Amino acid sequence: MSKLDQWMRYYREHAEGALRVENYVKAADYFSLASFTSIISDDIPQAKYFADEALNACKLGNLGDKHLELAKTAKALSSGNREEAEKRWQKIAEELQAEIINLYEGALRKI
Repeated sequence: MSKLDQWMRYYREHAEGALRVENYVKAADYFSLASFTSIISDDIPQAKYFADEALNACKLGNLGDKHLELAKTAKALSSGNREEAEKRWQKIAEELQAEIINLYEGALRKI
């Protein structure tokens, strides 16, 4: 298993665990990270699935802040809409941790 696959699995498992205990903020963010990691791995169908799961977690948790913007950014990237992703990213980039920023930039290079 590649390092990217290990990270994607880590993010997915943590997202699913957070969802089980109704921690929608963590679930949304981890699913978004799993989506970015899947894009970097060239697994676009998986990236779309994770982006949809991130959006679903936002809906379940009634999230409307940077977590929702991150999920929408993942959705835009996984759909190949670079321009929309970059616009959304600019709204939240200064608030995010370096790990998230690095994953987004890696995924952006793939689109």
